[in-house]
Amino acid sequence: MSRDLMTLQHPDAATALREISQDRLGFMQRCRQQYEGMVPLKFDDEMYCLLNHHDYIADVLKDRTSFIKAKALQQISNLVGNSLLTNEGGFWQRQRRLAQPVFHQK
Repeated sequence: MSRDLMTLQHPDAATALREISQDRLGFMQRCRQQYEGMVPLKFDDEMYCLLNHHDYIADVLKDRTSFIKAKALQQISNLVGNSLLTNEGGFWQRQRRLAQPVFHQK
């Protein structure tokens, strides 16, 4: 069952911004301890989601082809080109399948 991300427990934007600017890693560690596996963060009109659970991370990095990358990643695609970092959808999935054997132990 899917839910609206903002119904999950999350820090308020002002607190999150202050903590991120002071200690980014510490902020992420506190989020991992205080909140469930997914922490929604909204700054101005931008929505972000901090993933703290391996199932969610695996879903985003290897299983989902419908995942939409952040605007910042979309904007740097002109600079870094088409890559696993910047592509989405079917093209991303084809690139991932081509690169996957490199990461096996064989």
